[in-house]
Amino acid sequence: MLNEFKKNLLSLIEKGNSLATGKNPKILAAVSGGVDSMTMVSLLYSCGYTNFAVATVNFKLRGEESDADEALVKRWTADRGIKFFSTSFETESYAKSEKISIEMAARDLRYSWFYDIMEKDGYEYLAIAHNLNDSVETLFLNLLRGTGIDGLSGIRVKNGRIIRPLLKFSRQEITDYATKEEIPYRIDRTNLESYYSRNRLRNRIFPEFETINPSFLQTIERSIEYFNTAGEIIKAQYARKREQIIESSKGTSDIKINISALIADEHSKYWLYMLLTEYGFNSSQADQIYDSLEGQPGKEFHSITHLLIRDRDYLLIYSKGDKHKPVTECHSEGIVLKEPDSFGYMVVFRGKELQFRCYPMDIGFKPLPSKSVFYIDADKIVFPLVCRIWRVGDRFIPLGMSGYKKLSDFFIDEKVDIKSKEDKIVLLSGENIICLPGHRIDDRCKITESTSNIFEVQIN
Repeated sequence: MLNEFKKNLLSLIEKGNSLATGKNPKILAAVSGGVDSMTMVSLLYSCGYTNFAVATVNFKLRGEESDADEALVKRWTADRGIKFFSTSFETESYAKSEKISIEMAARDLRYSWFYDIMEKDGYEYLAIAHNLNDSVETLFLNLLRGTGIDGLSGIRVKNGRIIRPLLKFSRQEITDYATKEEIPYRIDRTNLESYYSRNRLRNRIFPEFETINPSFLQTIERSIEYFNTAGEIIKAQYARKREQIIESSKGTSDIKINISALIADEHSKYWLYMLLTEYGFNSSQADQIYDSLEGQPGKEFHSITHLLIRDRDYLLIYSKGDKHKPVTECHSEGIVLKEPDSFGYMVVFRGKELQFRCYPMDIGFKPLPSKSVFYIDADKIVFPLVCRIWRVGDRFIPLGMSGYKKLSDFFIDEKVDIKSKEDKIVLLSGENIICLPGHRIDDRCKITESTSNIFEVQIN
């Protein structure tokens, strides 16, 4: 494993042909104390790379265990005379203040700190200990969420100044090597739980795949290489197509998409999808916009950051500037949602990204069945709304039913496990639940032929 690691490292830093000259670029190694990062930094040390330092972050999320992780890394570097950086963050407080998930907060905090060190002390690369399992997990998560060609690439072995010299090794190979070489590491017990989607794949799904194909990881690794190649080919073709369908805008719109030039291509729907993702539109919206090309001009579509208008001969895309910023207030039960306009706004509550907007209902509008986008008759609800975690005793009338149903019973019918239902959220108008995002709206506020205005809720 050591020789293969040397080869991987040299290919990533692209300088020199010897690891012992001391002239190689400075590397900052991100080390948490887990088996992956402790093995990575041990391999760096064992292969004679002298120009690196170690940085560890204590996120203060696991109490004494987090402190013990930091102490292990500090002790290991001190024993070998390796330069050591450490810091700690009140991650939960930061997540609440920024209205983002714990995972996003931890990522923002650690990478910002890493890059600060790199700029101040002249480190050229940041080494991250992602492995093959991580990359394959990322591929499947992207597929489950819906993805374009980029999402099929897994984790990139090199992305700008970030390098991942362990990416070709499986988690089992890394663990076996750490055991053989007596590399100290600590186990994050939260990785053994199956609460988060990644852990469910890791602990439940992948073992089943491996019973079908024991070389499952290596098979997917080869597929990722093919996906990467296909992706580069598609991106090159897209760049050429983009120049053909976009015209310079002399007005206030950001871009003008020539509809005739677009639909002349047999792959027009995919090119439109790729272009619209640059401006924050999702795949469902891209489908709706494509279908609108055969309709009447004037139809509007909104992402969080941009407005698209289907004009006569063009699709016009405008930036919203600051109009997409959330407009909310704190509430003892959760958050209060003020009435959005057609531009809408976004909030993050309990790690879930929620988007809201109101707009007139067009003639012929038909809501598409979805678990992520919900359409409510805006005139049947009263603002402001309250968004909070569900409680025992909550009830609503699920769409398509005529009587009340307790949420606890509804979750049983929907086969929601005990852990997952803990963070389910509800939207209330007054005392009435109008929507259970991710599942269903209340039948009393559904859209009918007499609906004039739509309140749209999207959960990501």
